[in-house]
Amino acid sequence: MLHGREVEIKYRIRDPLEISRFVEKRWGVRGKRKRIYDVYFDTPSLDLIKGSIAFRTREIASDGEKKTYLITYKRKIKTSDHIMHREEIEKEIDAEIYESLHLSDYIEFDFEGHRGKISPVIGIESHRMEYDLGKVKIVIDEVKFSDELMEFFLEIEGPEEEIRKIRSELEQRFHLEPLTLSKLEMGLKYMGLH
Repeated sequence: MLHGREVEIKYRIRDPLEISRFVEKRWGVRGKRKRIYDVYFDTPSLDLIKGSIAFRTREIASDGEKKTYLITYKRKIKTSDHIMHREEIEKEIDAEIYESLHLSDYIEFDFEGHRGKISPVIGIESHRMEYDLGKVKIVIDEVKFSDELMEFFLEIEGPEEEIRKIRSELEQRFHLEPLTLSKLEMGLKYMGLH
């Protein structure tokens, strides 16, 4: 089980290929492709998201590798200059547990004063290009919110001081504006639920 803090900044972008080429040339790295499918769980009245909590399962498929299944809990701690700090608890699970979570009518949830019955609320598919720069990870996602709605996102994740160095260069070059909503919040908004 991985228990830690996630620190990142997100942007909505128009041309992922242009940014990918720049990142590869600027930092001399090659990206790794992944297909990610997230299923977010919540109560019928969205109590978790209202409490700045996200609970999800994730399926990751990478070229030539066995699929990985994760269960993740995230809680927003603070946002500083659009850089989000979240507590993150993540555990790898096997395919049978992953499937059983999606087949259940609900899951009993009791964590840090939040309790109740949660069930799947939204599934979000992403095609990801991930760049590892050592202390920092740059991620470009093509996110499919529905058959009609596709969005592109850029994330910079790592220590806050390292994020600040990279963000200023990318913001100036590509005229980027930080995003204040998570992909989950955007998906729920598009569905008319948030």
